[in-house]
Amino acid sequence: MAETSEKNGPRGCRGPKVVIVGGGIMGLSLALMLERFDIDYTVLEARDVIAPQIGAGVAIFPNAYRILDQLGLYEQFASTSIPLERIADWWADGSPNAANEGVSSTFERVFGYPLVVMDRQQAIKNIYDKFQDKSKIHSGKTIITVDTSDDGVTLTLNGGEVVTGDLLVGADGVHSFVRSEMWRLGNARQPGCFKGEGPDSIKCKWMALFGIAELKGLKIQPGASLTAQKDQTIAIMSGKDRAYIVHNTVLPKELAGSEIRRFTEEERTEHAEKHFNDLIQNETKFGDLYRNRVRSAYVPLQQYALENWHFGRIILLGDTVHKTHPVTGMGAAMCIEDAAVFVNLLAAHLDTSLPLGPEHVEQMFSELERLRVPRSTAIVNQSFQAQSMQSWQHPLMKLFYMYVIPKLGLDFVLAQAMKGNCAAPRLERLPVPDRRALVGFNDLNPEPIDPVRLLFKWGAFGALLLSTFTTVIFGQAIPSLPGLTVAPDHINGLLIVMLVEGWRRNNALSLLQWPVAWAVLGDFLFGWKRTIPLFLLATYFTHSLNGRFQYTAPNRPMVLSAASVIPIAIIFANAVPSPLRPLATIATLSVSVSSLIWTDRSIPCVNEGADLLAHVSAFFEHHAVYLCVLYTVAFAGLTSLHLSYVGSGFQLWSSAAVLSTIGHYLADLAFLIGTVSEVCFYTGLGRWASVYAAMVTVGLVYLGPGSAYVAVWFWRERRMARTDKHRDQEEVVRPSEGVMASL
Repeated sequence: MAETSEKNGPRGCRGPKVVIVGGGIMGLSLALMLERFDIDYTVLEARDVIAPQIGAGVAIFPNAYRILDQLGLYEQFASTSIPLERIADWWADGSPNAANEGVSSTFERVFGYPLVVMDRQQAIKNIYDKFQDKSKIHSGKTIITVDTSDDGVTLTLNGGEVVTGDLLVGADGVHSFVRSEMWRLGNARQPGCFKGEGPDSIKCKWMALFGIAELKGLKIQPGASLTAQKDQTIAIMSGKDRAYIVHNTVLPKELAGSEIRRFTEEERTEHAEKHFNDLIQNETKFGDLYRNRVRSAYVPLQQYALENWHFGRIILLGDTVHKTHPVTGMGAAMCIEDAAVFVNLLAAHLDTSLPLGPEHVEQMFSELERLRVPRSTAIVNQSFQAQSMQSWQHPLMKLFYMYVIPKLGLDFVLAQAMKGNCAAPRLERLPVPDRRALVGFNDLNPEPIDPVRLLFKWGAFGALLLSTFTTVIFGQAIPSLPGLTVAPDHINGLLIVMLVEGWRRNNALSLLQWPVAWAVLGDFLFGWKRTIPLFLLATYFTHSLNGRFQYTAPNRPMVLSAASVIPIAIIFANAVPSPLRPLATIATLSVSVSSLIWTDRSIPCVNEGADLLAHVSAFFEHHAVYLCVLYTVAFAGLTSLHLSYVGSGFQLWSSAAVLSTIGHYLADLAFLIGTVSEVCFYTGLGRWASVYAAMVTVGLVYLGPGSAYVAVWFWRERRMARTDKHRDQEEVVRPSEGVMASL
């Protein structure tokens, strides 16, 4: 191996030399990035060959695919992978539970990149074949000792060979030797520097049998499937002529540190034979696949998300510091993200032409931890939470799996994927290929940072908090004002918002999905005066969590039949006699609950009637038509209702009357102004935000809060539809259980 100086490296390279321990996806992707940036590196792999025939399948999500695309690997991965178009859940008796079609193509449409699966060996080979100079990648190199100093790092290898460099990256996976050496050095030189993290931070509650099997005529549906039962799951990703298997089983107790051991081949065989008769799809059994295996492995599944990734000139990346559960398939993507952030920071430092002294290394590594620890920790936790839910570690999880999962739909899956993919980093100094995407990634389409927008956003949030607190405590937003009952137009306008947002599929599992609960609070428990600000606060908070995604087409789908029923439901709620109106309100809002609990066949009178209407003519093709009619008619009706309610007692030009009205409707006004301003800033109308806010204020004061709600909701939906970059997003997703449409 060529010796390199700390400052200049070999000819053609710049800056420091990076020693990478580990030749898997993590190590090789990092090395390829360094090669693209002409930064010197050396890869040391303990195995005798690069890309050995071990491991099973690996999923490539859009967040990783984009970085691979920047490295020129798009075609290689596209030609050697299998798109996951179908995701399905199965019961332990072999019967289907739920399924979503068109997953990979939908991901590609939304993010610009598909969701694919492939052999781990092939993924490593794809990366390895892309290197221009493979002489820096060495196999059969076992590390004996590691040392770090202010000047660099020194590694002693088997056979007495010594390798030096400026930075050491531990990319050697869950059984990382570099991690052990870093802990040893840190604890000896700076006791307490890892804040209690060490071998016992590595936990293990699950074990898994991985494998690749040839289908050979087995009736396995292509795509990803998961068979769930108590304390175990069988995940399969299949396509073409093979299937990737992950059989997860819970351990009797959680293990830590040295308690975690590797399993023997005998234990693997015993485990497999124990589950040979477990059904996975229809009549196909686990044993049928296992007998056709090409290779398999039986391993403990460590769980950890460390917070301290570095000491001195040593940094840990990938599975050495964050180990996800394979059920979500995000492990490889997180490794590639780590590599990209490391290279971004190193390249940024090299642009300064400053030497890479100890203080610069500390600053760079600390910044890497700041950028990566929160995201990697969240991804790890989500993966193990998903496995716990799918293996019914709590009785409520089984109920969730049985009754909620089947009704969530692809749009909900997409919404969760958005949160995991849109925030992903890229290689900042390499061009991003032009891939058509409806939404894309945050770094290329960031949220507006306009200070006026922040003033509107946090001002509205603060006003909502204040008015909610005072209303709950004192019964109204401003205690000094005389009491005012909640007008009928106010409640009806809010009912429309509750129904529309309750049927938005991305609001599933949020407080907005259960409008009947809000109706119970308003009519029977708290009263509408106290319930309204609570609902507005919950809605504003939920929308704020979604960020930019809240204002993109994939977030706005509604079940078409629901959109057609809402106008009828509102009329019904107002047609019954006044004494029965609270019950009618609850019955009206209960149609939202049915979207999660009951199948379409459970409510034939509602859904079949709506579907019939939907096919009468083109007028009913999209739910936008129903809602436009609803908003228009409701605006006229609620305005008339408000004017008749206030009568002649309202003094049109009285400043005292106007201020009193604003005080009474402070929560409503804050919510509507906050909503309008966000739409303005997300659609390029930021300079008009104040004008729209003034219009909302005038409308609320003179036409009533109910009219203001439907007017803002109508304007918001139409505005977002006009500003979508691609006009073909009207039907972004089509889950198996119903037609979805987007305004």
